[in-house]
Amino acid sequence: MKPATRLLVLALSLSTWPALGAERPPNYVSALGSYVLPDSVRNDENGPGAALSYGIQLGAGLSAELSLFAHTLDRELDSASDDGFFGGGIDLRYLLGSARLGGFIIGGIGGLYEDYVEESESSPYANLGIGMLVGITDRLQVRGEIRQYAVFNDVNYPGEDRQFDTRLGLGVQYALARMTTTAGDVPQPPPCPDAPPGVMVDARGCPLPPPSDSDGDGVVDGIDQCPDTPAGSVVDASGCPADEDGDGVLNAQDDCPRTPPGFEVDARGCVRERQTVVVLDSVSFEFDSAELTDQARRTLDRVVAGLKGQPGMRVEIAGHTDALGTEAYNDRLSLARAMAVRNFLVALGIAPSRLEVRGYGESRPIADNDTDEGRARNRRVEFSVLNR
Repeated sequence: MKPATRLLVLALSLSTWPALGAERPPNYVSALGSYVLPDSVRNDENGPGAALSYGIQLGAGLSAELSLFAHTLDRELDSASDDGFFGGGIDLRYLLGSARLGGFIIGGIGGLYEDYVEESESSPYANLGIGMLVGITDRLQVRGEIRQYAVFNDVNYPGEDRQFDTRLGLGVQYALARMTTTAGDVPQPPPCPDAPPGVMVDARGCPLPPPSDSDGDGVVDGIDQCPDTPAGSVVDASGCPADEDGDGVLNAQDDCPRTPPGFEVDARGCVRERQTVVVLDSVSFEFDSAELTDQARRTLDRVVAGLKGQPGMRVEIAGHTDALGTEAYNDRLSLARAMAVRNFLVALGIAPSRLEVRGYGESRPIADNDTDEGRARNRRVEFSVLNR
Protein backbone atom coordinates (compact mmCIF):
# COMPACT_ATOMS: atom_id res chain seq x y z
CA MET A 1 0.00 0.00 0.00
CA LYS A 2 1.41 3.40 -0.97
CA PRO A 3 2.09 5.98 1.78
CA ALA A 4 -0.62 8.32 0.47
CA THR A 5 -3.17 5.48 0.54
CA ARG A 6 -2.21 4.62 4.13
CA LEU A 7 -2.74 8.24 5.17
CA LEU A 8 -6.19 8.31 3.52
CA VAL A 9 -7.31 5.08 5.28
CA LEU A 10 -6.13 6.35 8.67
CA ALA A 11 -7.86 9.69 8.11
CA LEU A 12 -11.17 7.99 7.42
CA SER A 13 -10.76 5.79 10.52
CA LEU A 14 -10.06 8.72 12.83
CA SER A 15 -12.91 10.78 11.42
CA THR A 16 -15.38 8.13 12.65
CA TRP A 17 -13.72 7.61 16.06
CA PRO A 18 -16.39 8.02 18.81
CA ALA A 19 -15.94 10.61 21.50
CA LEU A 20 -14.25 9.39 24.69
CA GLY A 21 -16.53 11.56 26.83
CA ALA A 22 -20.21 12.34 26.76
CA GLU A 23 -19.49 15.95 25.75
CA ARG A 24 -16.38 16.46 23.65
CA PRO A 25 -15.19 19.69 22.02
CA PRO A 26 -16.01 20.05 18.31
CA ASN A 27 -13.72 19.02 15.46
CA TYR A 28 -11.99 21.84 13.63
CA VAL A 29 -10.05 22.89 10.52
CA SER A 30 -7.07 25.20 10.32
CA ALA A 31 -5.23 27.05 7.56
CA LEU A 32 -1.75 28.41 8.20
CA GLY A 33 0.77 30.34 6.22
CA SER A 34 4.30 29.20 6.99
CA TYR A 35 7.87 30.36 6.77
CA VAL A 36 10.44 27.58 6.41
CA LEU A 37 14.04 27.63 7.61
CA PRO A 38 15.62 24.63 5.81
CA ASP A 39 18.57 22.56 6.94
CA SER A 40 21.85 24.01 5.61
CA VAL A 41 22.65 20.81 3.69
CA ARG A 42 19.77 21.55 1.31
CA ASN A 43 21.50 24.69 -0.03
CA ASP A 44 18.10 26.41 -0.19
CA GLU A 45 17.03 29.88 0.89
CA ASN A 46 14.34 30.41 3.53
CA GLY A 47 10.94 30.44 1.93
CA PRO A 48 7.13 30.52 2.24
CA GLY A 49 4.61 27.73 2.42
CA ALA A 50 1.12 26.80 3.53
CA ALA A 51 -0.55 24.05 5.58
CA LEU A 52 -4.11 22.75 5.98
CA SER A 53 -5.24 20.45 8.77
CA TYR A 54 -8.37 18.73 10.05
CA GLY A 55 -8.58 18.19 13.80
CA ILE A 56 -10.51 15.31 15.34
CA GLN A 57 -11.23 15.64 19.07
CA LEU A 58 -10.34 12.49 21.00
CA GLY A 59 -11.14 13.80 24.47
CA ALA A 60 -10.69 16.80 26.74
CA GLY A 61 -7.66 18.68 25.39
CA LEU A 62 -6.46 15.86 23.11
CA SER A 63 -6.96 15.83 19.34
CA ALA A 64 -5.55 14.14 16.24
CA GLU A 65 -4.72 16.31 13.23
CA LEU A 66 -4.54 15.19 9.60
CA SER A 67 -2.37 17.70 7.73
CA LEU A 68 -1.27 18.58 4.21
CA PHE A 69 1.45 21.12 3.47
CA ALA A 70 3.55 22.51 0.65
CA HIS A 71 6.38 25.02 0.28
CA THR A 72 8.94 26.08 -2.31
CA LEU A 73 12.51 27.16 -1.63
CA ASP A 74 14.88 29.03 -3.97
CA ARG A 75 18.31 27.59 -4.59
CA GLU A 76 21.07 29.57 -2.88
CA LEU A 77 23.35 29.56 -5.94
CA ASP A 78 20.62 29.75 -8.60
CA SER A 79 17.60 31.81 -7.64
CA ALA A 80 15.95 30.94 -10.93
CA SER A 81 15.62 27.35 -9.78
CA ASP A 82 13.55 26.23 -6.85
CA ASP A 83 12.82 23.05 -4.97
CA GLY A 84 9.27 21.95 -4.11
CA PHE A 85 8.18 20.08 -0.98
CA PHE A 86 4.77 18.46 -0.56
CA GLY A 87 3.60 16.20 2.22
CA GLY A 88 1.08 15.13 4.79
CA GLY A 89 0.93 13.41 8.12
CA ILE A 90 -0.83 12.65 11.37
CA ASP A 91 -0.16 14.64 14.55
CA LEU A 92 -1.36 14.48 18.12
CA ARG A 93 -2.07 17.81 19.82
CA TYR A 94 -2.62 18.41 23.54
CA LEU A 95 -4.23 21.73 24.46
CA LEU A 96 -3.40 23.38 27.80
CA GLY A 97 -6.11 25.87 28.75
CA SER A 98 -9.00 26.33 26.32
CA ALA A 99 -9.62 27.24 22.71
CA ARG A 100 -10.34 30.79 23.88
CA LEU A 101 -6.81 31.14 25.22
CA GLY A 102 -4.38 28.27 25.53
CA GLY A 103 -1.09 26.78 24.51
CA PHE A 104 -0.51 23.39 22.97
CA ILE A 105 2.12 20.74 22.31
CA ILE A 106 2.01 19.00 18.93
CA GLY A 107 3.97 16.26 17.23
CA GLY A 108 3.61 13.37 14.83
CA ILE A 109 4.83 11.55 11.73
CA GLY A 110 4.22 11.67 7.99
CA GLY A 111 5.69 11.56 4.51
CA LEU A 112 7.41 14.24 2.41
CA TYR A 113 7.79 14.33 -1.38
CA GLU A 114 10.88 16.38 -2.32
CA ASP A 115 10.89 17.58 -5.96
CA TYR A 116 14.30 18.82 -7.05
CA VAL A 117 15.43 20.04 -10.46
CA GLU A 118 17.66 17.00 -10.74
CA GLU A 119 15.38 14.34 -9.30
CA SER A 120 12.70 13.64 -6.71
CA GLU A 121 12.43 11.51 -3.58
CA SER A 122 9.80 10.48 -1.01
CA SER A 123 10.94 10.41 2.62
CA PRO A 124 9.37 9.86 6.03
CA TYR A 125 9.54 12.55 8.68
CA ALA A 126 8.79 13.18 12.36
CA ASN A 127 8.02 16.56 13.94
CA LEU A 128 7.56 18.20 17.34
CA GLY A 129 6.49 21.72 18.27
CA ILE A 130 4.52 24.14 20.41
CA GLY A 131 1.83 26.66 19.64
CA MET A 132 -0.88 28.96 20.95
CA LEU A 133 -4.58 29.68 20.32
CA VAL A 134 -6.29 33.04 20.88
CA GLY A 135 -10.07 33.18 20.45
CA ILE A 136 -11.68 35.81 18.23
CA THR A 137 -15.22 34.41 18.45
CA ASP A 138 -16.61 31.27 20.05
CA ARG A 139 -15.68 29.33 16.88
CA LEU A 140 -12.75 31.21 15.31
CA GLN A 141 -9.24 31.38 16.77
CA VAL A 142 -5.89 32.77 15.71
CA ARG A 143 -3.31 29.99 15.71
CA GLY A 144 0.45 30.30 15.81
CA GLU A 145 3.09 27.57 16.09
CA ILE A 146 6.72 26.62 15.64
CA ARG A 147 7.81 23.10 14.72
CA GLN A 148 11.02 21.19 14.10
CA TYR A 149 10.86 18.57 11.33
CA ALA A 150 13.34 15.71 11.03
CA VAL A 151 13.28 14.37 7.42
CA PHE A 152 14.92 10.97 6.89
CA ASN A 153 16.51 11.24 3.42
CA ASP A 154 19.93 9.75 2.80
CA VAL A 155 19.63 9.60 -1.01
CA ASN A 156 19.80 13.23 -2.09
CA TYR A 157 22.33 14.28 0.54
CA PRO A 158 25.30 11.91 0.63
CA GLY A 159 26.66 11.47 4.13
CA GLU A 160 23.53 13.06 5.69
CA ASP A 161 20.78 10.60 6.61
CA ARG A 162 18.41 13.22 8.05
CA GLN A 163 17.70 16.92 7.67
CA PHE A 164 16.27 19.28 10.27
CA ASP A 165 13.90 21.98 9.00
CA THR A 166 12.16 24.59 11.14
CA ARG A 167 8.70 25.91 10.24
CA LEU A 168 6.93 28.95 11.67
CA GLY A 169 3.17 28.96 11.14
CA LEU A 170 0.48 31.59 11.62
CA GLY A 171 -3.17 31.45 10.59
CA VAL A 172 -6.66 30.63 11.79
CA GLN A 173 -8.52 27.68 13.27
CA TYR A 174 -12.29 27.23 12.92
CA ALA A 175 -14.48 24.98 15.08
CA LEU A 176 -17.05 22.96 13.14
CA ALA A 177 -19.64 23.37 15.94
CA ARG A 178 -20.26 25.87 18.71
CA MET A 179 -17.68 25.64 21.50
CA THR A 180 -18.65 23.93 24.75
CA THR A 181 -17.84 25.89 27.89
CA THR A 182 -14.68 24.62 29.61
CA ALA A 183 -12.78 25.54 32.77
CA GLY A 184 -11.99 29.25 32.77
CA ASP A 185 -14.82 30.15 30.34
CA VAL A 186 -18.05 31.93 31.12
CA PRO A 187 -20.32 29.50 33.09
CA GLN A 188 -23.28 28.12 31.15
CA PRO A 189 -26.79 27.81 32.61
CA PRO A 190 -27.40 24.56 34.54
CA PRO A 191 -29.29 21.73 32.79
CA CYS A 192 -32.31 22.28 35.07
CA PRO A 193 -32.71 26.07 35.49
CA ASP A 194 -36.32 25.78 36.73
CA ALA A 195 -35.64 23.61 39.82
CA PRO A 196 -37.95 24.85 42.64
CA PRO A 197 -36.20 26.82 45.40
CA GLY A 198 -35.35 24.82 48.51
CA VAL A 199 -35.28 21.48 46.67
CA MET A 200 -32.07 19.43 46.99
CA VAL A 201 -30.24 19.27 43.64
CA ASP A 202 -27.32 17.33 42.17
CA ALA A 203 -24.11 18.76 40.71
CA ARG A 204 -25.95 19.63 37.46
CA GLY A 205 -28.63 21.64 39.27
CA CYS A 206 -31.36 19.03 38.73
CA PRO A 207 -33.72 17.99 41.58
CA LEU A 208 -32.72 14.85 43.47
CA PRO A 209 -35.40 12.19 44.00
CA PRO A 210 -36.95 12.38 47.47
CA PRO A 211 -35.39 10.00 50.00
CA SER A 212 -37.33 6.79 50.64
CA ASP A 213 -39.37 6.41 53.85
CA SER A 214 -41.05 3.02 53.44
CA ASP A 215 -42.97 3.05 56.75
CA GLY A 216 -43.98 6.74 56.51
CA ASP A 217 -42.77 7.69 59.97
CA GLY A 218 -40.78 10.72 58.81
CA VAL A 219 -37.36 9.05 59.22
CA VAL A 220 -35.73 8.07 55.91
CA ASP A 221 -34.81 4.43 55.37
CA GLY A 222 -31.07 4.99 55.43
CA ILE A 223 -31.12 5.94 59.14
CA ASP A 224 -34.37 4.27 60.27
CA GLN A 225 -33.46 1.63 62.87
CA CYS A 226 -37.08 0.41 63.03
CA PRO A 227 -38.14 0.35 59.34
CA ASP A 228 -41.49 -1.40 59.97
CA THR A 229 -43.04 1.02 62.47
CA PRO A 230 -46.88 0.78 62.43
CA ALA A 231 -48.65 3.65 60.72
CA GLY A 232 -49.39 6.60 63.01
CA SER A 233 -46.73 5.76 65.59
CA VAL A 234 -44.78 8.59 67.19
CA VAL A 235 -41.07 7.82 66.70
CA ASP A 236 -37.76 9.17 67.91
CA ALA A 237 -34.85 10.36 65.77
CA SER A 238 -33.81 6.78 65.00
CA GLY A 239 -37.28 5.88 63.67
CA CYS A 240 -38.26 3.71 66.64
CA PRO A 241 -41.44 4.15 68.74
CA ALA A 242 -40.86 6.94 71.26
CA ASP A 243 -41.09 6.98 75.05
CA GLU A 244 -40.94 10.71 75.68
CA ASP A 245 -41.25 10.59 79.48
CA GLY A 246 -38.84 7.66 79.88
CA ASP A 247 -41.19 5.61 82.04
CA GLY A 248 -40.77 2.42 79.99
CA VAL A 249 -44.17 2.64 78.29
CA LEU A 250 -44.13 3.66 74.62
CA ASN A 251 -46.09 6.75 73.65
CA ALA A 252 -48.58 4.72 71.64
CA GLN A 253 -49.66 2.78 74.78
CA ASP A 254 -49.01 5.54 77.36
CA ASP A 255 -52.25 6.92 78.83
CA CYS A 256 -50.21 9.29 81.03
CA PRO A 257 -47.44 10.46 78.66
CA ARG A 258 -45.79 13.05 80.94
CA THR A 259 -44.93 11.07 84.06
CA PRO A 260 -42.56 12.97 86.41
CA PRO A 261 -39.06 11.45 86.57
CA GLY A 262 -38.50 8.73 89.14
CA PHE A 263 -42.12 7.68 89.63
CA GLU A 264 -43.18 4.06 89.13
CA VAL A 265 -45.97 3.51 86.60
CA ASP A 266 -48.41 0.76 85.74
CA ALA A 267 -48.88 -0.94 82.37
CA ARG A 268 -50.80 2.10 81.11
CA GLY A 269 -47.89 4.45 81.96
CA CYS A 270 -49.75 6.12 84.85
CA VAL A 271 -48.23 6.72 88.31
CA ARG A 272 -48.90 4.00 90.88
CA GLU A 273 -50.59 5.03 94.12
CA ARG A 274 -48.97 4.86 97.57
CA GLN A 275 -45.40 5.42 96.52
CA THR A 276 -42.82 7.90 97.74
CA VAL A 277 -40.13 9.44 95.55
CA VAL A 278 -37.25 11.72 96.51
CA VAL A 279 -37.62 14.69 94.17
CA LEU A 280 -35.14 17.17 95.64
CA ASP A 281 -31.95 16.44 97.58
CA SER A 282 -29.70 18.56 99.80
CA VAL A 283 -28.14 20.51 96.94
CA SER A 284 -31.52 21.78 95.73
CA PHE A 285 -31.79 24.68 98.22
CA GLU A 286 -29.57 27.59 99.06
CA PHE A 287 -27.46 26.91 102.18
CA ASP A 288 -29.49 26.88 105.42
CA SER A 289 -32.56 28.34 103.64
CA ALA A 290 -35.76 27.40 101.86
CA GLU A 291 -34.89 29.26 98.63
CA LEU A 292 -34.89 26.96 95.57
CA THR A 293 -31.79 26.75 93.40
CA ASP A 294 -31.94 26.91 89.58
CA GLN A 295 -31.32 23.16 89.49
CA ALA A 296 -34.34 22.59 91.75
CA ARG A 297 -36.55 24.77 89.52
CA ARG A 298 -35.57 22.76 86.43
CA THR A 299 -36.41 19.49 88.21
CA LEU A 300 -39.78 20.82 89.38
CA ASP A 301 -40.63 21.98 85.83
CA ARG A 302 -40.81 18.30 84.83
CA VAL A 303 -42.91 17.50 87.91
CA VAL A 304 -45.35 20.25 86.86
CA ALA A 305 -45.63 18.71 83.37
CA GLY A 306 -46.37 15.32 84.91
CA LEU A 307 -49.02 16.66 87.28
CA LYS A 308 -50.73 18.48 84.42
CA GLY A 309 -50.68 15.27 82.38
CA GLN A 310 -52.42 13.37 85.22
CA PRO A 311 -54.92 15.92 86.58
CA GLY A 312 -56.51 13.51 89.08
CA MET A 313 -53.30 12.81 90.99
CA ARG A 314 -52.89 14.24 94.54
CA VAL A 315 -49.51 14.23 96.30
CA GLU A 316 -48.00 14.95 99.66
CA ILE A 317 -44.91 17.18 99.65
CA ALA A 318 -42.76 16.19 102.61
CA GLY A 319 -39.67 18.09 103.80
CA HIS A 320 -36.89 16.36 105.78
CA THR A 321 -33.63 17.48 107.41
CA ASP A 322 -30.61 15.87 109.02
CA ALA A 323 -30.06 15.77 112.81
CA LEU A 324 -27.80 18.84 113.03
CA GLY A 325 -29.41 21.75 114.87
CA THR A 326 -32.32 21.71 117.29
CA GLU A 327 -35.41 19.65 116.66
CA ALA A 328 -37.64 22.74 116.60
CA TYR A 329 -35.40 24.48 114.07
CA ASN A 330 -35.31 21.43 111.81
CA ASP A 331 -39.11 21.12 111.94
CA ARG A 332 -39.50 24.72 110.80
CA LEU A 333 -36.82 24.39 108.05
CA SER A 334 -38.31 21.19 106.63
CA LEU A 335 -41.79 22.70 106.49
CA ALA A 336 -40.48 25.90 104.90
CA ARG A 337 -38.74 23.90 102.15
CA ALA A 338 -41.85 21.82 101.47
CA MET A 339 -43.91 25.05 101.27
CA ALA A 340 -41.38 26.54 98.81
CA VAL A 341 -41.92 23.56 96.54
CA ARG A 342 -45.72 23.83 96.89
CA ASN A 343 -45.71 27.56 96.09
CA PHE A 344 -43.57 26.95 92.99
CA LEU A 345 -45.99 24.31 91.70
CA VAL A 346 -49.03 26.47 92.39
CA ALA A 347 -47.41 29.42 90.58
CA LEU A 348 -47.10 27.21 87.50
CA GLY A 349 -50.77 26.24 87.46
CA ILE A 350 -51.17 23.25 89.81
CA ALA A 351 -54.31 23.53 91.97
CA PRO A 352 -53.48 23.90 95.72
CA SER A 353 -56.13 21.27 96.54
CA ARG A 354 -53.95 18.63 94.90
CA LEU A 355 -50.98 19.36 97.18
CA GLU A 356 -50.58 18.54 100.89
CA VAL A 357 -47.53 19.82 102.76
CA ARG A 358 -45.73 18.24 105.72
CA GLY A 359 -42.50 19.10 107.54
CA TYR A 360 -41.01 16.05 109.26
CA GLY A 361 -37.76 17.65 110.40
CA GLU A 362 -35.20 15.07 111.46
CA SER A 363 -37.75 12.44 112.52
CA ARG A 364 -37.60 10.19 109.44
CA PRO A 365 -33.97 9.61 108.50
CA ILE A 366 -33.14 7.22 105.66
CA ALA A 367 -29.39 7.13 106.40
CA ASP A 368 -26.90 7.46 109.28
CA ASN A 369 -26.77 11.04 110.65
CA ASP A 370 -23.26 10.41 112.01
CA THR A 371 -21.65 10.68 108.52
CA ASP A 372 -21.57 13.48 105.94
CA GLU A 373 -22.95 11.16 103.29
CA GLY A 374 -25.79 10.01 105.51
CA ARG A 375 -26.75 13.54 106.52
CA ALA A 376 -26.77 14.59 102.82
CA ARG A 377 -29.27 11.82 102.01
CA ASN A 378 -31.47 12.81 104.95
CA ARG A 379 -31.80 16.42 103.68
CA ARG A 380 -34.51 15.91 101.06
CA VAL A 381 -38.01 16.68 99.75
CA GLU A 382 -40.22 13.72 98.90
CA PHE A 383 -43.41 13.35 96.91
CA SER A 384 -45.85 10.69 98.10
CA VAL A 385 -48.73 9.76 95.77
CA LEU A 386 -51.99 9.90 97.74
CA ASN A 387 -54.26 8.95 94.84
CA ARG A 388 -54.37 9.32 91.10
